[in-house]
Amino acid sequence: MATDCVCRADEVAISGGACAGLFSLDPPGRLSVSERVDSRTWRVGCQNGSGSTVPCVNPFVVCLRVAD
Repeated sequence: MATDCVCRADEVAISGGACAGLFSLDPPGRLSVSERVDSRTWRVGCQNGSGSTVPCVNPFVVCLRVAD
């Protein structure tokens, strides 16, 4: 279960992330996917401590506005 975060049409995705949450403290949850999909989209995915896919908490993308 991945989440795509998208920048505006005049922006470029340069980074992104999310909190894996406290799904399990031993071992802790982790960010399993954090990748640029295209020029405007960043994808994140999370897993709990057992390795099962879970929703990420507060997914985000860092966007850079492109000037003419």
